[in-house]
Amino acid sequence: MTIAFYISTIVLLLVIILLLLRKERMRVEDVEPAISGAWTKLGLSEKLGTLATHVEEIKSLYQSLEKMFAVSQERGKFGEFTLEFILSDVLPGEMFRIRKEVPWGKKPDASIYTSEGILCIDSKFPLTKYMKMLEAEGMEREKLKKEFVNDVRKHLEKIAGDYVRPDQGSLPFAFAYIPSEGVFYFLLQEAHDVLRDYAKRGVQVVSPTTLLHNLQLIRAGVHAKKLSEKAEKVANSLRALARGMEQVEEVWRKFYTHFTNAYNQASNVNDAYQRLKDEFEKIRRME
Repeated sequence: MTIAFYISTIVLLLVIILLLLRKERMRVEDVEPAISGAWTKLGLSEKLGTLATHVEEIKSLYQSLEKMFAVSQERGKFGEFTLEFILSDVLPGEMFRIRKEVPWGKKPDASIYTSEGILCIDSKFPLTKYMKMLEAEGMEREKLKKEFVNDVRKHLEKIAGDYVRPDQGSLPFAFAYIPSEGVFYFLLQEAHDVLRDYAKRGVQVVSPTTLLHNLQLIRAGVHAKKLSEKAEKVANSLRALARGMEQVEEVWRKFYTHFTNAYNQASNVNDAYQRLKDEFEKIRRME
């Protein structure tokens, strides 16, 4: 049984006791033994102790993540790791590359190869000012927010120049990946105009969730294209078969015509043979 089950049991028990007390069907001095017995029978002391241990583990993990995000290099590694994990979970391995140079000389954190072009993904998002902003207050917070948005603008400008190159083989858009839903939604609220302007220029800012949805659409498109290609191959095969059948029909028609003529000629020869045979029999009988 889960911790949630035990907690819900306690809540339900307390509600029942409260209702009975209100209706005077239970005395207050009867409540303590009932609760104590239920507590012991369900082993809640042990379960809550386990829950407290899990809470401490989660707190320790959260603190570790905070420390990791405080260091720019560690943030970059985390972004690359989550990006690669999402890509490998959704797309077949032959469709994407990790930190490989593209034909025009740039090296994105990831690149997806489609029949329409290469989709580049950058995961080196500038979060230093954002992390400082979270700890600041008042005017200092506003100042850091503006600096963070300005850093984002510069970064998106670089992505537009490096990875949106349809004339050199890229798709007409690229992804700027942020490995944090919180930062992504902060930008949607506080820098919506910036995201909109760069989206028009082909740079789409994505979080883990929105990246996953986009990749699923890409995979669905690839699958649909493969089905379309297979359907075209089948159609081409049917057309070739139809042409073959027409050729066979033409040959068969000629053969049948010749066969019919031959049959008719054979019939004429047979009639002539029968007449000749009859005449021969008459002559033989005259002897």
